[in-house]
Amino acid sequence: MHLIDPVPLHREQAMAEGRFTVAAGDARSLEEDDSSYDAVLLLGPLYHLTERADRIRALSEARRVTRPDGVVAAAVISRYASTFDGFFRGFIDQPGFTAIMAEDLTTGQHRNLAAHPGFFTTAYFHDRAGIADEIASSGLHLTDLLAIEGPLHWAPGIGDRLADPGERQLILDTLAAMEHDPAIAGATAHLLAVGRHA
Repeated sequence: MHLIDPVPLHREQAMAEGRFTVAAGDARSLEEDDSSYDAVLLLGPLYHLTERADRIRALSEARRVTRPDGVVAAAVISRYASTFDGFFRGFIDQPGFTAIMAEDLTTGQHRNLAAHPGFFTTAYFHDRAGIADEIASSGLHLTDLLAIEGPLHWAPGIGDRLADPGERQLILDTLAAMEHDPAIAGATAHLLAVGRHA
């Protein structure tokens, strides 16, 4: 396993784990050879790349370094994350948040111009159709689009329920029964798009 990250602190933390190799890099321009990995995980770059062309470039690079029939899995922040956090975590009561939330819902362009520490940084928030289109535009075949937290993430007492093995299984089974329904699958803070190098 090999980690590429532009942030020095992230690389230092990863090197301290000692379980994989680490290098500085940019998802839009990978130094790795063509078809050199069985799987590539994009866990962060797509929401920090606010321009579509940059996101397509990162996905295309991931495809390039993945072997034929290999998997590219890309995590993105959901277009609705601010809305969920706003209402469930009370951010809507803080000055400036509803304007951020409205822009996220309209364009996906998340801007925390006042640098409020709880409102996240400059980012792009995807909807299901947008990430599906970007996966296809990069030459990957979309095989799955899944909610990471799912709609039960904000349920009262969910942390305690997940700590109990029996209740945890009930939650996982319930989420599995719903996860492929597009009407529900977008009700999450993060999505995971899984593409295959055809």
